[in-house]
Amino acid sequence: MDGFPTRDGEFGWQASLELLHPSLGFIGHWCGAVLIHKYWILSSAHCVHNDLFNLPLPALWTVVLGENNRKIETGYEQRIPVDKIVMHEKYRQFKNDLVLMKLSKPANLTPKSKVRTIFLPSSSHIRINANYNVAPATTMTRPPPSKSGNYADDNDDLMNLDRNENYLRKLQESSVDNSIIDKIRKVNRNEIAKRESKIKSRLVDEEKVVKFNNSTLKRTTKRHRRRNDKFLHRRPTNPEDYELFMSIKDNNKKQQQQPLSVDYYDCVSVGWGKWMEKGDLSDILLKIDVPIHNINRCEEVYSNYVSLNNAQHLCAGRLDGSGGSCIGDSGGGLQCKLDKNGPWILVGITSFGSGCAKVGYADVFTNVAYYRNWIDNIIRNN
Repeated sequence: MDGFPTRDGEFGWQASLELLHPSLGFIGHWCGAVLIHKYWILSSAHCVHNDLFNLPLPALWTVVLGENNRKIETGYEQRIPVDKIVMHEKYRQFKNDLVLMKLSKPANLTPKSKVRTIFLPSSSHIRINANYNVAPATTMTRPPPSKSGNYADDNDDLMNLDRNENYLRKLQESSVDNSIIDKIRKVNRNEIAKRESKIKSRLVDEEKVVKFNNSTLKRTTKRHRRRNDKFLHRRPTNPEDYELFMSIKDNNKKQQQQPLSVDYYDCVSVGWGKWMEKGDLSDILLKIDVPIHNINRCEEVYSNYVSLNNAQHLCAGRLDGSGGSCIGDSGGGLQCKLDKNGPWILVGITSFGSGCAKVGYADVFTNVAYYRNWIDNIIRNN
């Protein structure tokens, strides 16, 4: 990744996929991956089956969670062997380039860990509006290394992120008891009071029919669902969680289209890949903000190598050569937001690119929304 250092825990769902090659021995980091469920990670199929080898053998793979600097052990790392590998049955030459790996034990998602899952997009949001004429929403700078060798220490924003999002994500995956709710209120009582007030006013203004039963939100009819609600698969489990959903703008007020078009506020690609083709893998997890392009822009430069599909693929990246994905970044996440204060959503999985951020070349990602039903079915049946 030709990019900028991330903070420890900033992208807690990003994982490193380590390989024990049957002939070459332990290789270490081979690809990136994304934690989408406490038992499952999502990555690129070509990481497992490519021109060099075909190794869909769980015993050869280890998922490393909670890692920021691969050279420094912080105690937050979780190394979990792979129990099962499910490649997309129609994977071929960067088409359907997805693989799901089931962990041998659940990831530790407690608030004290720096590991968490990421939201998935709805299967109805396949079309993503291109914004290649718009500058990225954030401006990144390269911070100097600290004296200890780390790039950036946790700050107040990260602490708030841990306290709020980790609790919320934990609650979304398990039943909620009063002790957990009490802990949340002790950590951020004032903020929760503000959230509850906002929720009540919004419920009145928008005339939503909402019922909270045992801290679980249930909508009474399908017609009351927000069309841009990306998280129908993860229902909020208490009123505080609902604020996370209500913070998302309804960008589709017009007559519904199939599939829906989505405008993302910000998109960031991350990885431990090389920062230049002849260089070494990065020790630090790096990030780069990227604009999304029309798929035609990638077809123009990659048509001689692979046939792209407007629904299955995404084209994103800086065209001026100032940063982008590189060797070793495959399988990592392209995460975006619907608005400035919204949560990260896993929009794409890094598939292939020019090599390392060449001028005029964007990168190609697998469109996660297109494969949402496939992902859900695999997890449900395994």
